[in-house]
Amino acid sequence: GLSCADFIPDVATASFALTVVAAVAGFAALVAAAKKIWKLATAIAILAFVTVSLHFIWFAPWELFGITLGKPPFEWYNGVAIGSVINYLFGALATFQMSKAAESDLPK
Repeated sequence: GLSCADFIPDVATASFALTVVAAVAGFAALVAAAKKIWKLATAIAILAFVTVSLHFIWFAPWELFGITLGKPPFEWYNGVAIGSVINYLFGALATFQMSKAAESDLPK
């Protein structure tokens, strides 16, 4: 079957680029949160979560209409990707909660 590597010659480079984008977005979300710009911080944190999730998809084998996408075996970097997805998910959720709290009269 076909794989991502058949369409994108260097899947590892694409995955690394998504990881770098997620890291930069995560740092930008941190800066926005430190400045208490909560809606912007939430949007950037969600972007970081989506980007790091896409990084993981490159390594997750799945089949769509008979085409297998992503064939690499499970290695240590897949575990790191799973941890990153979980970390960025909780970061986005916490930032979203703070954004909601900042809009209300609740104690912060």
